[in-house]
Amino acid sequence: MSKPMTRRTAREILIKIFYQADVNGDRDTSEYVGRLNSKDDLKEYLVTCDGEDAEKTSLKAEDQIAFIKAVCFQWDMHRDEVDEKIRRYSINWKLERMARTDLAIMREAACEIMYIDDVPAAVTINEAVELAKIYGTEKSTSFINAVLGKIVSENE
Repeated sequence: MSKPMTRRTAREILIKIFYQADVNGDRDTSEYVGRLNSKDDLKEYLVTCDGEDAEKTSLKAEDQIAFIKAVCFQWDMHRDEVDEKIRRYSINWKLERMARTDLAIMREAACEIMYIDDVPAAVTINEAVELAKIYGTEKSTSFINAVLGKIVSENE
């Protein structure tokens, strides 16, 4: 029996997309988003998500795919603004020196906080911190929490 894709899994996929685009020097995510239409490519993303069993996760995940596309669209449209907010609140850290996984997590969460209205900011920050525990270092969680908290304060 298959289980539905969770929002956390969608966020993990977003982090992977943002990371891949950053590593490859791509200014937009359309190529990566396009891969989600292929069941094999979607399954490949799911296999690498922590705690997900790709064989048991439903590939009929329209709501979560729509969420991924919405966040990627906002990232593509507002990349400079998102990076400026992260830069402003990550005192003494240049984006180029940050761990790429931390940056991908912050970019995803900042896009969600700034441009997607269906989830409370506190939930988004909590999810980012939880993902930082999986993909970041021991210092990632407090750093990400602080930066995102300042972005939320400015947006209120």
